[in-house]
Amino acid sequence: MQRTVQRMTRHPVRPLLPRSAAFFAWIVVALLCPRALAAQRVVGEVVRADSVTPAVRVLIEWRVGGGSIQRTSTDDAGRFIIVPSGTGLIAMRVLRPGFRPQVIPARLRYADQVESVRIVLRDEMVRLAPVVVREDRVCGERGEAIAWQLWEQARVMLQSVAEAARDTTLAVTAVEYESEFSLADSVRIRQSTIRRVGLERAQSRAHYDSLFRYGYIRRVADTSSYFSPTLAVITDDRFAVRYCFSRVADEEAHPDWIGVTFEPAVRPGPGISDVVGTFWLDRERLLLREVTYRYVNAPLHHRIEGIGGDLRFTELSSGHWILSDWEVRMPTLNAITTGDRAPAGKWAKRRIVYRVERRGAVLYADDEGARLGARAFDGIRR
Repeated sequence: MQRTVQRMTRHPVRPLLPRSAAFFAWIVVALLCPRALAAQRVVGEVVRADSVTPAVRVLIEWRVGGGSIQRTSTDDAGRFIIVPSGTGLIAMRVLRPGFRPQVIPARLRYADQVESVRIVLRDEMVRLAPVVVREDRVCGERGEAIAWQLWEQARVMLQSVAEAARDTTLAVTAVEYESEFSLADSVRIRQSTIRRVGLERAQSRAHYDSLFRYGYIRRVADTSSYFSPTLAVITDDRFAVRYCFSRVADEEAHPDWIGVTFEPAVRPGPGISDVVGTFWLDRERLLLREVTYRYVNAPLHHRIEGIGGDLRFTELSSGHWILSDWEVRMPTLNAITTGDRAPAGKWAKRRIVYRVERRGAVLYADDEGARLGARAFDGIRR
């Protein structure tokens, strides 16, 4: 902290303005400052290539100078507002699933006025780079490697889902329950666990920090907790740094999909459990459909085939993308000796969105979730 030293003098210093004038000037500054601060924003409009149709629910990514990246999305009229902070040039990109990112020329940040910007989209579809064997496995960005392109498309989708989760106009109703798997992998729902829930809330920053540092499986005394790589984890900038990506295909199970696998760039340390998985996108539009993952470096007595999870996504008629179905599968442990356990099967926790409304209109409905939701409601009434 800088110290300011004031020297005393025998000669009083007279103010430049009379007291009344100085007081008046202070009032003027006090009145004008809030207006100036409130005016420090950029109001934008995004339209499609025809220069007329509003581009709804497109992602706007921006940063000021060397500051952190911020994101927002356009509304029903294709409009957006950003409030810059700090000093420097405002750099913006428009991101859409299935399209090439559109970079907006950097503009000066004006601190005393509202700046407006109109963006006309270029409908440039993503064209995957030719597959080069030496670039199949990409750790971080490297040229136009196909694996990195697929990961970038998956990340844009995930960021769009994260933006939709913050949209307070969406009323999301889901059902959550636990189930058990038999030896033949048939599923039996635990009736007592079925409950209706709303939109899943994000955890604190410290929670996500701990996942990157300590892993996805935690053991305290005789209790183990399994954590899923949620949207907040996957869209975190650290995810792209910590994992490597490789192109993959499954012509038998998903002939219309193309995938990009992810795995830790560095082998997990002792006692640290991580995840490996695949982002599955449809080949035609490169839209993310599903994320599958499994746990690696799990405790020895937890290791059983099939522990992991799935995330599935759906586009709403409003243009929003949501996480519509989520499941995590964990081992069921039986005690075999004092202080020792062995896996005896697996159980799962699942969450299904079965209804989404916006201003009274139904945007999405799922029959399976609705049936379970009705059973949960019956249980509440009884």
